[in-house]
Amino acid sequence: MNWQGSMVYRNSWVGSDKLGLDRNYRIALLDDTTSFGRSETWIAQNTVNMRVNKDWSSHLQLGFTQLQNQITELSTAQREFGLTNRMYLANWRNQHTLIENSAEKRHWHIYWGGQGRHETVARREDSYANERTMASGFLETDAQYHDLSGQVGFRVEHYDEFGDHTLLKAALAYQLLPDLTVRVSGGSGFRIPAYTEQLFRFFGNPGLKPERSTSGEVSLDWLPVDTLRITVSGYYNRYDNLITQAYSLDGPIRFPGIPGPTTVNIEDASVAGVEVNTQYTGSNGRDAGFSYTFSDNKDLQTNLELPLRPSHLARLWGQQRLSQWPIIVWAEAVIRSSTWNDATNTLPIEQSIQLNAMVRYAISKQFGLYVRGENLTNTRTSQFYSNNMPGTMVFGGFQLSL
Repeated sequence: MNWQGSMVYRNSWVGSDKLGLDRNYRIALLDDTTSFGRSETWIAQNTVNMRVNKDWSSHLQLGFTQLQNQITELSTAQREFGLTNRMYLANWRNQHTLIENSAEKRHWHIYWGGQGRHETVARREDSYANERTMASGFLETDAQYHDLSGQVGFRVEHYDEFGDHTLLKAALAYQLLPDLTVRVSGGSGFRIPAYTEQLFRFFGNPGLKPERSTSGEVSLDWLPVDTLRITVSGYYNRYDNLITQAYSLDGPIRFPGIPGPTTVNIEDASVAGVEVNTQYTGSNGRDAGFSYTFSDNKDLQTNLELPLRPSHLARLWGQQRLSQWPIIVWAEAVIRSSTWNDATNTLPIEQSIQLNAMVRYAISKQFGLYVRGENLTNTRTSQFYSNNMPGTMVFGGFQLSL
């Protein structure tokens, strides 16, 4: 048996904006030099792993998270806004080994367990409070017989606010050649709105419904040479009441009925596409990779594009470890195609290219210095209406491992 525990605390302060009318008479985030935001986060977790016998292992995780956000606007009569969100988590997972023979590439495992989650929320500006509980149980199995492997399972979730839901998943993989594997997977999903999506003043919508989804994916994993891996995937996702941020006629929680930024449900939506990933690992200290995603994102009732989802997204990166010096040079370029702020496709977001880079100098195995630059192309294209994109940033620091 072994035990692991950790705790993370973070406290940050940042300048904030306020909601108001812009020059186009739309609700937008406006600069306000007197506004600021604070965020405090506590995360604690304890994990116990126990070997009950040679064929049965058990895993128990207990966790606690507290997120407190506060926005202060000195220029308005209502000066303070924010949420305090707490979550208590218990996660139990067991594994039984029925067959284990790695030499013959055969195994059969069974997994079972459950999860409990309790959340509370309090809103600062009007003392609103709420709580909700989720309990679930699951049963899964995976097996391998030579070059064929598969997984199947189901999960039953109970919400005190949203009732009972049964979720299914299945996957199959077959190694056609030593360097070529085909995979097929599918399943169903259910997601309740987060408290911040319902209640936060900038994007909150208390009328959000839970999101339901079904998905399927087919992929090929190919290693043409030892140093190169190529993965090609095709996927299809169907959503009922897709939860997404958008610029909407309904507007944010503070301005109901006035167009503005908020979170909405898309009643009937689909996301289908192709994803390509390549990764090269060189013997000369040079690594590189490329990824590209094409997605057809549709509101199936209007046949318009979904908001905030570019049809094309590409990333190219490279890294060089110098042989003469303990220096690593890394850079990446991220390319996004144009998309829309709103579900009615009237407020465009332009395409953008961003370049990021970093140089790290390792003084020892435990200590290193680095300089990092972000958005070196100084791209100012906003990724959401009225949200400004920060320009070029260069900063440095050190990394210490104990």
